[in-house]
Amino acid sequence: MITKILNDNWQFCEKGSEKSYPARVPGSQYEDLLALGLIPDPYKEDNESKTAWVADRDFIYSRRISLPEEMKGKEKVCLYCECLDTLADIYLDGEKIASHDNYFIPFEADVTGKVGENSLLEIYFRSPAEFLRQMQEEDQMPRNCNGMNGIPHIRKPGCHFGWDWGPFIPTVGISSDIMLKAWDGARITDVRAEQEHIKDGDKPAVRLHVTAECEFTPAKGAAAEISLISPGGELIAACSVTPSGNMTADFTVENPELWWSHDISDKHPLYTVKATLTQNGETDSFTRKIGLRTIELDRSADEYGTNFRFILNGVPLFIKGANYIPPDAMLTRVNTGTYEKLLGAVKRANMNMVRVWGGGRYETDEFYDICDREGILVWQDFMFACNPYPFYNEKFLENVLGEVTYNVKRLRNRACMALWCGNNEIETMSAGWLPYTRLREWTEKFFWHILPEHLKKLDERTHFIPGSPVGKGYMDGVASDAHGDVHMWTVWHGLQPLTYYRKRFSRFCSEFGLESMPDMNTIRSFCPENQLDLTSPVMQAHQKCPSGNGKIAYYTSTRFRLPAKFEDTVYLSQIVQSECVRDATEHWRRNRGRCNGSMYWQLNDCWPVLSWASIDYYGGYKALQYTARHFNAPLTASACETKNSVELHVINDKAVPFKGRIEYILSRFDGTRLASGKAAADCGAASARKVCAPDIKRALASCRRNCVLQYSLVDNDDNVICTRTVLFSPEKKLALPDPELSLDITVSDTVAQIRVKAKKYARYVKLFARGISEPFSDNYFDLVAGEEKLVTLPVPGDMTADKAREIISVTSIAGIKPKQSRFADFLFRTKIRLIPINIANWVAYHFM
Repeated sequence: MITKILNDNWQFCEKGSEKSYPARVPGSQYEDLLALGLIPDPYKEDNESKTAWVADRDFIYSRRISLPEEMKGKEKVCLYCECLDTLADIYLDGEKIASHDNYFIPFEADVTGKVGENSLLEIYFRSPAEFLRQMQEEDQMPRNCNGMNGIPHIRKPGCHFGWDWGPFIPTVGISSDIMLKAWDGARITDVRAEQEHIKDGDKPAVRLHVTAECEFTPAKGAAAEISLISPGGELIAACSVTPSGNMTADFTVENPELWWSHDISDKHPLYTVKATLTQNGETDSFTRKIGLRTIELDRSADEYGTNFRFILNGVPLFIKGANYIPPDAMLTRVNTGTYEKLLGAVKRANMNMVRVWGGGRYETDEFYDICDREGILVWQDFMFACNPYPFYNEKFLENVLGEVTYNVKRLRNRACMALWCGNNEIETMSAGWLPYTRLREWTEKFFWHILPEHLKKLDERTHFIPGSPVGKGYMDGVASDAHGDVHMWTVWHGLQPLTYYRKRFSRFCSEFGLESMPDMNTIRSFCPENQLDLTSPVMQAHQKCPSGNGKIAYYTSTRFRLPAKFEDTVYLSQIVQSECVRDATEHWRRNRGRCNGSMYWQLNDCWPVLSWASIDYYGGYKALQYTARHFNAPLTASACETKNSVELHVINDKAVPFKGRIEYILSRFDGTRLASGKAAADCGAASARKVCAPDIKRALASCRRNCVLQYSLVDNDDNVICTRTVLFSPEKKLALPDPELSLDITVSDTVAQIRVKAKKYARYVKLFARGISEPFSDNYFDLVAGEEKLVTLPVPGDMTADKAREIISVTSIAGIKPKQSRFADFLFRTKIRLIPINIANWVAYHFM
């Protein structure tokens, strides 16, 4: 096959205008208008509303093309684009050759014999916003609480039309490489490898059944081969096959190298399956990378209800992860580097799974390549979220089933693929669609019957659930802790206390979280200095959840006094978010077996915003992203404290037992020791247990507000696995001293080495590097009296130690000045509770 990329020399114009401008491909109308200075940057200040008019306009993209000499005379020539966004009519020399209406399916049109010398290629993009308004008049969908009404009518990322963390930027354009393809006779369109794990005597083995699908016109002398290559690149076997529409071969791999998630093993070997087809002197090939593994979702009944437990190669997993959204509202800005940074952060945070959420898009191959390579499991939603869809429309149903077919074929061989999920929250939201009987009936029909039946023809091995959350059946136990997964929003939306999660023993919590503010570097990228206030117009414009900024301050004031300085508000909001997610995750991990997974909302942002993300739009780590590395560690210790006591637990997610001990010291903030001890902490593989309850009640009685318990998990070779701390009062009630923090900074080979030392106890030590978004090796940590810690930071090549000392600063929560009295903080919380949307949510999450 021959390809010719056509990304250069594009022009675009608004339909009806005679003036055209240069366009970038891949790209979108927003990016092109922004590059020309015709719109302000919608990510800055309150400019989003000033660019809303763009969504109402049609645009035309055009360029001249000629057929390359090497393509002339080929049997087939097609115009191909992996992602055309979205409603498009395609013209060649004034003749309409095709239409397109699905972002999630590649565009391909036969142009054999139609491309002349200097032919005019034009793509007319229709306004998606205007299309939705028209469709709402023809077939009204219920009100959308997360953006523009009518989004179920279009197969395009729902979040393009606004969400409770995202802007209204409905792009159109050529969103991937666009090209001509030409070939003779035949081409391979897909390769599938089905695994059967067996025992060959005492030895493990894997049988592989490989199928190569072809578009095939028989020709004399055609030849085909299917081969299997080891992770090290050695040929295991090659099989000559008869060329046909479906070519098959069988292989047996003895003593296979199994693929594991990175929390279990550092081995993520990938075998290569390759099909080649030679005909008329031309060879076409198709390659798939596969990991040999078994992944099951255990939904069996047990003493607590119905399980929801992933099992990898026979090893039960506790899932630790986050929900992933598109990393940019303008998705053509995303590249492999974006994925490397985000998924690298996932791995460093000891997460073993990400959920690709259903209001965005099926990700690119680069995303899944990294997950395969790094041992990160993927929970993959189909792209349906929070709305009913018109599946009763035959054309719409045919369109989405074609979308499912394409994306399942593309992803079903992936080592990382753990689960197909039909939708996000459609069942739970359907209670609000009572007048829409037909929509509710088709919701059940599609997700519980049509979709799984269609999926079974394509991928029998990857488990499927109709939606998330899911219960025992349609609208049966969908919010129950006893069955399936849950989305737990009683904290945040329902204004329950931060420690509420300890009351809940869900089998698997796939959404929960708390909002916080982004890094100060990020805030300054969109907000002028005179708007640095949670109530300012700009800060409100970058908050998409109703009453969101008020709730950030509300929850901050439950742990801390509301601070006088804006920068301290940012700092404390991140700490509260981090502690909320940590406390919940550790609770569920301590109850491993009954609880089997925790995935917080959300990993990342798509623009600069105040949200639930742990990594902001520019890659700045919030406190949560740093602390997740510790509370998600495969082997760790955890404390469950009350006012007068504490229980210490060991958690072991590894596939081998742990032998060791927990050591603990209770001391005053000035370092005076009050109590100490140790206890055996042996723990079986893939399990958790309570180790001890230190006898510290008497010591706490006199110094609860002036002491800290530090505890360490130590193995039998005296290696310290982790060291953690726990307090016994909210921070706003503590008598925290000035910790007298000091920094010693050196720079070597583009890495700053920072030694942080505290003379007295320091709570949530935060390092900040002005103008640098690269993460520190650790941050937001505690230091007891006399303790020091070495932290590193990547810095530019021209950074000197003196310059590093100028931009790197350190702080802790001690000494933060309150904004107002404690009573004023109480009145503020009362005011937030009485906001109508918060009252409604409180009622909904308590009684419905």
